[in-house]
Amino acid sequence: MSKSLRGVVVLAGFVLGACGSSNNPPQTGAKLLACTGQQAVTVTNDWNEAVEIYANTDSAQPTLLARVNPTEHVELVLPPGTSAVKPVPARAIRPSYDPPAMLQLVRFRYMCR
Repeated sequence: MSKSLRGVVVLAGFVLGACGSSNNPPQTGAKLLACTGQQAVTVTNDWNEAVEIYANTDSAQPTLLARVNPTEHVELVLPPGTSAVKPVPARAIRPSYDPPAMLQLVRFRYMCR
């Protein structure tokens, strides 16, 4: 086996060993996770307007989770069956659309505990 191939095999072993550890911290990511525990999301609002955070679940109506003011950073527990989380401006903005700045400056980090 060549030195470079042996190095790749050893590195893959370390990666697999690290992922298989029973002491892994809670999962986090930029997308909703397939979660057998409790789903949560951390919302950071760096936009200059307040936003309302809604969770889309199996029900017809989205669920209001919280109002997040500018510069706030909050953690919210998601209802079971949440398929998406969406920010909406807390006040009417004309024309009625999601401003590009809001979509870039309101950030979500999903967690599974």
